[in-house]
Amino acid sequence: QSAGADDAALADFGLVEDYAHDVAVLYAGRVVERGPGGRVLGRPLHPYTKGLLGARPGGPGNELRRCLVEIAGSVPRPGELPSGCAFRERCPEAQPRCAAAEPPFIAADRTHEAACVRLDEPRR
Repeated sequence: QSAGADDAALADFGLVEDYAHDVAVLYAGRVVERGPGGRVLGRPLHPYTKGLLGARPGGPGNELRRCLVEIAGSVPRPGELPSGCAFRERCPEAQPRCAAAEPPFIAADRTHEAACVRLDEPRR
């Protein structure tokens, strides 16, 4: 099943940005990123949020693309979530430690945070 287009179809990000002060992005029933709408949609932290935004025409980083960028794989079935990060089997940034435990929220600032172990790495 092609999940990227299905995932992206669930949200109209323009409306979200216009009407929501705070935004929470969920994947497989878990919040993976939360914060002010402009921050989450303008500078996403979690790979799933980045994938959702990349799967829409005219989204950040794909203004010139005419086709959607698909998120690889499929959403896991309820009750069959992988260990650790639920997105890890589809994540382009996954590491072995992503399977160890559900990732804690790591703050980018006072109001914007995401549940991704990669956020604790030094930024280059």
